[in-house]
Amino acid sequence: AEDLALSIGVDGAGLGGDRRFVSSDPIPFVKRNSQTILNTAFNGIDLEGGYDPITAPMFWDDRARGLEAQSLLPILTFEEMRGHAYPEEDAVDTVVARLQAIPEYRSLFADAFEGESAVSAENLGKALASFQRSLVANNSPYDRYMRGETNAMTRLQIRGMRRFEQVGCINCHNGPMFSDYELRVLGIRDNRLLPESDSGAIDQPYAFRTPSLRNLPYTAPYMHNGLFRTLEDVVEFYDDVGDRDERNVNLERNQVDPLTRTLDDPDDHERELIAFLNALNDDNFDREIPDRVPSGLNPGGEI
Repeated sequence: AEDLALSIGVDGAGLGGDRRFVSSDPIPFVKRNSQTILNTAFNGIDLEGGYDPITAPMFWDDRARGLEAQSLLPILTFEEMRGHAYPEEDAVDTVVARLQAIPEYRSLFADAFEGESAVSAENLGKALASFQRSLVANNSPYDRYMRGETNAMTRLQIRGMRRFEQVGCINCHNGPMFSDYELRVLGIRDNRLLPESDSGAIDQPYAFRTPSLRNLPYTAPYMHNGLFRTLEDVVEFYDDVGDRDERNVNLERNQVDPLTRTLDDPDDHERELIAFLNALNDDNFDREIPDRVPSGLNPGGEI
């Protein structure tokens, strides 16, 4: 995930936190914080390890199910990848046609999917989903500790793990990915970079999906709109969640998820909690950027 509160899509240059708009009249920010693709292979996994890739929840507002469906939607989105290049209804077909015109891509798709007409929207979605499923980081100190490596976590991290349950964080952040994958209303203030309020899920106003807590050092800033720069900011928010000064002006206190009222002074245990959250971090994941791709475009984008 990039180190920006709100993503800069098709009208930007640079990578990560260095990405900037490249025109004086740019296409707007993407209205939400870019989510990590690490471990999206496990989106939707439950407490018992049950998992259905077809129904796996995607995006902050849960508007797509499964990586195959999710992977094509950014191509359609004006702020992300489409821009002014072509109408929304033509976007995916245009990308497929561009792939079809490149012999090396035709060969690669034919090898992967078998057949002369292997370059298709459906197979493009499958290819993108397969790549995302390969980006797994599941060997954190916490994982090793749970497998019996008793020295994998520090004493402070172990205390933080216990506090995590006692304070009530585990009510929403549970299961192997530390997320119940439910839509919840936290009442987070709007990001001032946005021209209008982001009302979240279509059927549940101002609700956003519970994020995973794995690999948080690589996913700052936090929340659906990148409002909080540090984990300390997040813990402080939960200590005052629902208070008028912190709450989204479009919500009343009784509209905020009732589970937030059960949190037991997380701010009092900030050091322990953050130590535990850092124990969910795994540095060993694929960072490789290919030297070239068949299109001849820069693999890192316009930088």
